[in-house]
This record gives sequence, structure tokens and C-alpha cells, in this order.
Amino acid sequence: MRKIKQKTLFILILLGAGVFLTFKTVQALFSDSETSSDNVLGAATFDLQLANTATKNGAIANNSWSLGEEGEHLFFNSQDLLPGDWGQNLVELNLNNDQAWLCAHLQLTQNSENGLEAIEEAAGDLSDGNWAGELATSLQLFFWADDGDNIWETNEKVILQQNAAKLPQGDNNAGQRLNLIDAQNNAFGSTLNQPWEAAKGSLYLGQIWCLGELTVSAAEPGATEAGTINCNGSEIDNRIQSDLVQITLNFYAVQARHNDNFSCQNWEL
Repeated sequence: MRKIKQKTLFILILLGAGVFLTFKTVQALFSDSETSSDNVLGAATFDLQLANTATKNGAIANNSWSLGEEGEHLFFNSQDLLPGDWGQNLVELNLNNDQAWLCAHLQLTQNSENGLEAIEEAAGDLSDGNWAGELATSLQLFFWADDGDNIWETNEKVILQQNAAKLPQGDNNAGQRLNLIDAQNNAFGSTLNQPWEAAKGSLYLGQIWCLGELTVSAAEPGATEAGTINCNGSEIDNRIQSDLVQITLNFYAVQARHNDNFSCQNWEL
């Protein structure tokens, strides 16, 4: 989360005008004073908040949270996966003020063998280490720009559709940037170079993960039921047993004012 802490400056401005008039028998002083006090120049607050509604195999999962809820949160949190398991998240992004560009960064931080089990060795898995796992190869990711109903529709843009193993790997890898809204991209609309306006409300990102072969079909706009979501794990063998994948997902909101040509690809993480 990026914040600019509020800082207030006070400027006092005095505006005055005086007139001196002389009469033959009466002398008087006329005066007039206009004061503008306690003028304020204050730095805006710039606060990106997230909420998440998570399900696993169609049931409510334990990694959901609300906007403003304190603590470190996980979009994905499953350590007992079986082939064919799948999950879905609806991520709400809320900006408290002004206009912003919006970017995301996805980084595979571990694709570990997590210890080599005898059953894995019997299946032909002979390697061990933090980057020797096979789980990422079988894990599919699908992200789209949603309208808030958690249903992928034909008019909603796909942001990411790939195997997790295609993310950069290795210690301190650069990860993969996702262009959500910048001067050249707009995943949530058709108008380019149009920043996200806080006054128009939250944005939503849909996510689906699948341990297996993922098939997703889009529903028609305005549909109340999702299209097909099918996760087929029949081709996965024992080599993934006990493997561990860790993924870090960061979102960045950057001021749009005085920043017309902003690019998510050039933003310094």
C-alpha cells in the first residue's frame, strides 16, 4: 500500500486599504480591512485498500477479508491440494482520493520440492531444492477485469492466462508486471490514457486457479450465473506430492496528476 501522509501548511494573507481625508473643521481617519486567515495547503491522503472474497472448490475459503481490515492477507492459502482442486477470488480495489494509475506485480518466490518423498522418486522425480518442484507446472492461473459480480463475461478483458511455471523463476527473480491502467493500457475500459477515478468507486479483479487443466468459458454480459469452469486433474501424477508453490501479488496505485505518460512497465518497484 502506498500512502502520502497528510501534512498541513498554513499561510496567512492580509489585504488592507486605508484612506486619509481632511476637512476644514473635522479631521477623521477612515480605514478598511479585509482578512483571509488560516489558508490551508494540505497534502492529500492517497490510500489503496484491498478486499478479497475467496472460494475453494465452490465453497467459502478461510482467506477472505474486508476493506480496511488490518493484518497480512493471502489471496491463495491451500497446503492440502489434490489434482482437480480449484479456487476463485474476487479482489476489490478501492482508492480513497483523486485519480491514479494502477499496476500489479506477480512474483513466483518458491517452486520447491519441499522434501523428496519415496512415492515421488518412484514416479521418476529425483531432484530436490527450492526451485526443483513440479507443482507450478500443473498450476493454472486466470485473471480478468471484473465488474464486481465475480462472473467472467464476454465483454471483460483477460489480464493473465498462463501456467504458473511460466513466471520467472529463481531467487530474486524480476517477476511479471501486469498493466492494469496506465497511459497505454486500460484493462477496465476501452479509453486509453484515462486514469482510475476514486469518485467512481471500486475496481474488481477476478482470479481463478486450478491444479490441472483449466477450461473457462465466458458468460454473456449481465448473466447471473458463471460460464463453464472446469479443472481436470486426471493427467497429474505423483511427482507433485508435497511440493510447495509461493506467489507474491502486489498492487500499486500511483498518482495520475502531473504524471501523464506513466507506464507500469517503467515503474520502479
